[in-house]
Amino acid sequence: MSNRGRDKMFDEVWEAFIDACGGGCVQCGRTDVHLDKGHIIPYRDGGSDQFFNRQPLCAWCNNSESYNNPMRDYRPKNWRECFIRCLAKKLEEPRPCLVD
Repeated sequence: MSNRGRDKMFDEVWEAFIDACGGGCVQCGRTDVHLDKGHIIPYRDGGSDQFFNRQPLCAWCNNSESYNNPMRDYRPKNWRECFIRCLAKKLEEPRPCLVD
């Protein structure tokens, strides 16, 4: 699979994750802006890039994290169940073949 195919696939997974977390920034609720892939445990503190350590945040909320104000988990409690449902729904949508 080409990088373009992988990027598109990841974008669809990220969109499903955003939907599972309420469709906007999980801290302030904005839906009219680009959403960053914010870390719950900062990367500098050993946090990973896996979904269990990510949450959709607008740039302002994501940048409000500091050493004195560590990030907290703003995702809904049932985000995992919602993510599975949203991802399954995305996979049901017709799509072009991405095989080179």
